[in-house]
Amino acid sequence: MADTSLDPLRRAANSDPLHAGKRYQLAISLIQHAQAISLASPQCTQWLQEASEHLNRIVAQDPLHVDAWAMLGYLNIYRNRPEDAEPAVRRALALNPNHAASLVNLSNLQLGQRQFDEARATLEHAVRATPHNPWAHYNLGQACLKMGHSEAALAHTQRAFALLPDNKDILDALLLQSVYTDQMDDQEKFALHRQYERLANPDGHTFSSHRNDPNPQRALRLGLVSGDFVHASLMYVTLPVLTRLAHMGFQLFFYHNGVAVDAVTEQLQAIAGAQWRFTKGLDADTMCALVQDDQIDLLVDMSGHVEHNFLTAFARKPAPVQLSWAAYPATTGLSSIDYVITDPTLWPPSSEQQYWTEQPCHMPDCFVVYQPYLRNPQRGQDPAYTVRPSPALRQGWVTFGSGTSLARLTPSTVTLWTRVLNAVPDSRLKLECNCSPDIVKALFIAQGVSATRIEASERTADTQYLFYHDIDIALDGAPSNGGVTSLDTLWMGVPLVTLRGNAMASRLGASFLTQLGRSDWIADSADEFVTIASALAADLPALEHARQTLRPAMQASPLMNAAHFTEAFSQRLRSMWQTWCASPDAATARDAQQQHEALALCEALMQQDPASALQAYQMVLKEWPDNLDALYGLGLALLLNQHTEQAITILEKAREVFSAHGPAPVHAECLAALGQAWLLQGHLDQARLCFQASQQICPSAAVQQWLSEIENPHTLPSV
Repeated sequence: MADTSLDPLRRAANSDPLHAGKRYQLAISLIQHAQAISLASPQCTQWLQEASEHLNRIVAQDPLHVDAWAMLGYLNIYRNRPEDAEPAVRRALALNPNHAASLVNLSNLQLGQRQFDEARATLEHAVRATPHNPWAHYNLGQACLKMGHSEAALAHTQRAFALLPDNKDILDALLLQSVYTDQMDDQEKFALHRQYERLANPDGHTFSSHRNDPNPQRALRLGLVSGDFVHASLMYVTLPVLTRLAHMGFQLFFYHNGVAVDAVTEQLQAIAGAQWRFTKGLDADTMCALVQDDQIDLLVDMSGHVEHNFLTAFARKPAPVQLSWAAYPATTGLSSIDYVITDPTLWPPSSEQQYWTEQPCHMPDCFVVYQPYLRNPQRGQDPAYTVRPSPALRQGWVTFGSGTSLARLTPSTVTLWTRVLNAVPDSRLKLECNCSPDIVKALFIAQGVSATRIEASERTADTQYLFYHDIDIALDGAPSNGGVTSLDTLWMGVPLVTLRGNAMASRLGASFLTQLGRSDWIADSADEFVTIASALAADLPALEHARQTLRPAMQASPLMNAAHFTEAFSQRLRSMWQTWCASPDAATARDAQQQHEALALCEALMQQDPASALQAYQMVLKEWPDNLDALYGLGLALLLNQHTEQAITILEKAREVFSAHGPAPVHAECLAALGQAWLLQGHLDQARLCFQASQQICPSAAVQQWLSEIENPHTLPSV
């Protein structure tokens, strides 16, 4: 059915073609309607194109209409047409250099083109011109992040959230930054995460009871939610498990909340019995309905607060058991997520739980299992990817290094690594990062490190493993350790020095090294970190021995024993399920299941033996006096057994309760049955009222026929 809600605005704009205000309002409404539906839908494309035509018509008639230019720029950014967006945005700023929305839009274009200095200048102007504009502060925070200025980034993101405290997206970004920073203590970070529940589920609605079959031994439906079911870091540590779970009594349901698909997606889609749901663009309520319709028993969050998460659905608790795994090294902040998968090193069993809303579920060894060469499995047979000798043996100096993200190059990390360089004369630092090499070098030069000692390159898929051939010793970040990059490092034979902290994010390196029996590379202080790195650099024969034995040790360790991990993982999932089966929620589900089975028996008897059905409904109501379906069924059974007066009494009672619950098909059926009972008693007026009310709720040809029979007194109705 065509959407006609915009027709009044269209008529108003067309009735006065020269009235820019009416046409502008129509364009705004078209954009708002389009943004409320999927970007991929033809209707969305049509509305956006129509909005573009109206805005272009406005600026053609009135070239000084700054808001129309600004909105035209925004629209083209939304449509991913930067070449059309920039002229419009700059035209708006030529008319009003302080136009807040256009300054933010220009910065979006500059960030997209990696013009970080220009974006920062634009946003600093925006903050001066409109100091209370949250999006100017937010974008300035993003610009600072991409330039390596993590402290300034955090300050601006915090300011953005203070100005717009009900915005979930800003809070998501702030929470992700909090994982990397040491500018906030654990209590502050936890308090910030707890705020997320308020935004993710503003009305506080949760599914207080579930109707899953509470059989502790049956096959289970496992829902997996992420935007990264593609070639992404997450898959290096989960794909080996996901491909095995289907053979261990689980049916997998993938809820892909991302926009991309690739060969990894196809590999997951090939899992036997796997069901796929593409959920990007769905609202939380629709997602919850989908989860419940799929009868998911355990729902797994594999995003945390990273992009494309669906924590808004988790906040409503659509599944009986919910857990978080592998993607986010901190609490989600949601009380509706029951467990987090961890291990004895990440979360020592004796440690406090005060900064988590989830209960720990400890794996016996490590919380993940590693599979290298995800993108190109054939590299496992390529000699170019075998471990090579330590480069110090041929170069005469030690090269420290890291394949890391810019977010992990915090001031404390840069300071720590600089201390290592100062402690080992003539050593070098080689870095591969997801940003311009100049940005990385500048961080260390500012600490007094000579530019000649630093080599930096931008990360590419082709150098993911080859980069480590040129590193002797890898240095881990602090307070946020590396994840898959650390596993890649160890796989390529490079010893890793890590600084263990209190938070999970600062214990990842310790978890990996513990599996390899290399606790001697784990430091508990900055001084110890420098000492370990210096000692490794001072003994090249020992360093070479460690390099050549790391890969075999890794292959023999729990880090790469996918079968062992999956068995333990499935046991823990089963244990979670069994815990729920012994809970009050499961008792409610069990009771509901019993009621459902009893009603199914009653309905079957109604078709074969109405007298037995009458007795059965009476027994059901004796056991469950508040069962409305049984009450209605009893009334119907009385009617079919010719107990008309009793049927009227019961059906009237059922009608009153149905009315309190609002219109529904079963309410209409009850009214129709009550009308039949009144008709058999000869009370035509009452019957007519019941039939009319039934038709208003759910029109039926049969009820309409009965109404016609009432109007014809010579026709006798039949039940």
